[in-house]
Amino acid sequence: MSDRMINNSSVMTSRLLLLLCCWTALAKHRDGTEKNAPSFLVDYENDRFLLDGEPFRYISGSIHYFRIHPDQWLDRLKRVRALGFNAIQYYVPWNWHEVERGTFDFTGGRDFARFSRLAESLGMYTLLRMGPYSCGEWENGGLPYWLIANDKDIVQRTNDTRFTSEVSRWFSVLSTQIIPLLRRNGGPVLMVQIENEYGSYYACDHNYNNFLRDEAWRLLGKDTQLYTTDNFPADGSGEGYLKCGAVDGVFATVDFGPTIPQNVDKYFAIQRKFLPNGRGPLVNSEFYPGWLVLWGQREQQLPSDEAMIATAKAMWDKGASINFYMIYGGTNFGFWNGAETNAPVRIFILEFSDWALHPSISHFLTSTNGDNLLRLLCADLREWRFHPCLHENTQLDQEHSRMEE
Repeated sequence: MSDRMINNSSVMTSRLLLLLCCWTALAKHRDGTEKNAPSFLVDYENDRFLLDGEPFRYISGSIHYFRIHPDQWLDRLKRVRALGFNAIQYYVPWNWHEVERGTFDFTGGRDFARFSRLAESLGMYTLLRMGPYSCGEWENGGLPYWLIANDKDIVQRTNDTRFTSEVSRWFSVLSTQIIPLLRRNGGPVLMVQIENEYGSYYACDHNYNNFLRDEAWRLLGKDTQLYTTDNFPADGSGEGYLKCGAVDGVFATVDFGPTIPQNVDKYFAIQRKFLPNGRGPLVNSEFYPGWLVLWGQREQQLPSDEAMIATAKAMWDKGASINFYMIYGGTNFGFWNGAETNAPVRIFILEFSDWALHPSISHFLTSTNGDNLLRLLCADLREWRFHPCLHENTQLDQEHSRMEE
């Protein structure tokens, strides 16, 4: 090979290396993550989420795999997608997967990984609530009966070592199911919630919350985005619940129902008090379009459709992400329903549901006013690209018809 050819080859190689370096530099975002590399994080400084390095917001709905027959999962998820939602949220009840101590079941109707993958196939991400306490109007809030059967004086949801040792054992099993679903592994799970509305629990045990955070990070990885959810006192005042529910290093979110615009501002201002430097994305993790009904309860006053839509728009205009709790209620099979102070939970009313009085947790989505309202809401929101779509009214309609016969 001549010296001229060698020189030309060297020049070409240098140019290719230069182009490669430039491409690599352009492929990185300012936060240092690779462009399009699967990731999800909170960009506190800019009050936003970053999904795969790009700004992201979500409108999601709570829908519980354990309250739906697995043969109906896809149908129900299609209906959530048809509203224009881009995510779902659900609990993982400990007692649903470890009914008896040491025997774990993640098959059939307990295969939440399949549930999330089905949602992913429709273009929806997952917000997963790992507990160990769920609440969710579910038997014992998701805590197994055998915890207190074996240790009658155990103090649950605290740093009582009898409780935390069982939680560690459960988390070590549960984490193996979650890890493949995490966004960093190309999966649909964006964030993982620890505990649930812990601030309203009497114990206010910060050591317990720190233990949950550290266990989740140890098992899932420090780059897993954790979050908490807390509500407000009945009168809507104060920040006391977040003082006990927020956890250092964990993204704090809030929940509240339809209200006046001034309260939306107040609640989100309280959320930001518990974020680093008062900055971060706004999130209502449980926006209530309705409420539960207890056995024996004869009537209930619910907010209007107009109030629900107005509050949702007010939150959206402030840049918030929103989760509707519930978007589909499903059914409590067997005796898995939870209880409130006075009676077991009977149904979950959605104020826009036209069959909320049937003896199961309320269903929605079939030719109801609320269905149309939510479609119109998502279609009308500025900068929302996840448009509502049509879905054939088949399976749910047939079930509805049979119930009316």
